[in-house]
Amino acid sequence: MALDPKFQAMLAIPGMQLGAPPPGVTGAMMREATKALRPPITPPAIHTTRDFTVAGPAGDIPVRLYAPSAQQALPLIVYFHGGGFVVGDLESHDVPCRMLALETGCAVVAVDYRLSPETRFPGPLEDCYAALVALVARAREFGCDPARVAVAGDSAGANLATAVCLLARARRGPTILHQALFCPCLDARCDSASMHELGEGYMLSRGLMQWFWDAYVTQPAELTNPLVSPVLETNLAGLPPASITTAEYDPLRDEAEQYADQLRASGVPVIVRRYNGMIHDFVTMSPVTEIAQIGIADVARDLRAALCGSAASHPAGDRVATAQRLYQLALTGDFKAVEGMVTDDFVVHEASTLPFAGTYRGKGALQELFVKVGGMLKLKDLKFRGFLTDGHDVAVMIDLIADRNGADEHISIVEIVRFRGDQICELKPFYFDSAQVNAAAQASIG
Repeated sequence: MALDPKFQAMLAIPGMQLGAPPPGVTGAMMREATKALRPPITPPAIHTTRDFTVAGPAGDIPVRLYAPSAQQALPLIVYFHGGGFVVGDLESHDVPCRMLALETGCAVVAVDYRLSPETRFPGPLEDCYAALVALVARAREFGCDPARVAVAGDSAGANLATAVCLLARARRGPTILHQALFCPCLDARCDSASMHELGEGYMLSRGLMQWFWDAYVTQPAELTNPLVSPVLETNLAGLPPASITTAEYDPLRDEAEQYADQLRASGVPVIVRRYNGMIHDFVTMSPVTEIAQIGIADVARDLRAALCGSAASHPAGDRVATAQRLYQLALTGDFKAVEGMVTDDFVVHEASTLPFAGTYRGKGALQELFVKVGGMLKLKDLKFRGFLTDGHDVAVMIDLIADRNGADEHISIVEIVRFRGDQICELKPFYFDSAQVNAAAQASIG
């Protein structure tokens, strides 16, 4: 898929291509620069936030609690922010932490660990691990359940979350039920295919990542330490189940997906989702793309399932989000991901009055249908007009936008999406005006 047009526009702005800084630029200077570039954002409302500190190896560590409700004994998600180990703080990730708390219904506690190069490996990691231990020990004090704990993070924060899981296993520390890794950096060698292919032109660069790694470690030999480069850990057995989010145009994409493969090979359950058209750390860019909310909502379902015993706490919302995701994946051509969302006996029914009439069956049914529709209608986009839920069904109201002789034509449709468990087993579309569809198809063919 092509790079999302919103990111194309953003990356065309001078200064948005981030290479390694010139000699003499310090971590403190980087922090001031990134703070100055933060856009003013109205954060989503949440029930409670609370700033406090927990004990760390070199003094108190600032943390911020996000509670989505007044409910007690909430599951706890400990979040580590990204920023290349050099930049970022509680304010830089305030919005994504709020979104994660609201989407999961769990408490999120963000950790303001010490930054590099002033504090190098393993200092930031030890801060994160100490914060996890202290937060679990004090969980009941701030309304959380110490037995239902997950870790999460984006970019460098996802690296820290991964390494915290390794430390918790080695030190027999707190039980972590899930790890949620958004666009993680997991290989300090910076030598993957995507790092070379996408290392320039998509905001995050290979040169900047190498600069970040040099700021994080004290000596080059540490770059191959599995606590720095988790892809080099030879024993991943017994680690928490994982959700790994990747982006099509992220230099870090391949190392994250490689780690997912390694977890699976070690018997660790893992869900990996690649978001086409997106760039690195898109989930933190909700002012730029609505896919940020979708990416967080997708992982939120995994976290609810892990921390609440099942995904049933918000079943209707989950089904709506899944139905919406199905169409977005199909429209972008990611049919491999679609196959993971549907049952083996998945079926699509198209009315006999339509030019692409018929019944399409199996995992590849939607791809087969889209190939046929694509030969008859020049689809440009779709817009969701609403959702209704009833039992195991979701009614999705859509406007398809087709190109008809150079003009946009809106084709209204309602599709019934039927679920079996958390997978889609049937799709039944209803077009308001079959004659319009036939005319649009004839115009495209002609």
